[in-house]
Amino acid sequence: VLALRRLEHFQGWLFEGFGRTTEVFRKVFKAMGATEGGLSLKAFFEGAQALGYPCEMRVMRSVFSLLDRNFDGEVSAREFQKLLEFNSEDVLREVEALKRFADTMLGGAEAAFAKFLERERVLQGLPASPKTTSYDAFHRVC
Repeated sequence: VLALRRLEHFQGWLFEGFGRTTEVFRKVFKAMGATEGGLSLKAFFEGAQALGYPCEMRVMRSVFSLLDRNFDGEVSAREFQKLLEFNSEDVLREVEALKRFADTMLGGAEAAFAKFLERERVLQGLPASPKTTSYDAFHRVC
């Protein structure tokens, strides 16, 4: 929940300081130092600081991790634009729905995670269960 609040704060700061349009967000993204691929965590942090956002790396790391929707280590222009429509209450409702699904269909959160790890093990052809799971494994189980 803290990461959601941090993202919400960053979003509000952008709205107040720059505006709420796609064009404004395109310009802010570019002003943050975006390259063709997007913004790395380091570039995202430095870009936010350069624009005057009062932040620490640990705060921006959590904001970055929520914006990096495909987990490739960069925030793309498209991912950054998603911040325009971000609503923490919607995210919390979706997490609640996921929990209900895990409880009802997969035997609870722990059982669901065990199934994700097993699927990941099979997908990667590993001899033992990994410690993390991919979106692909999650998607295939659900």
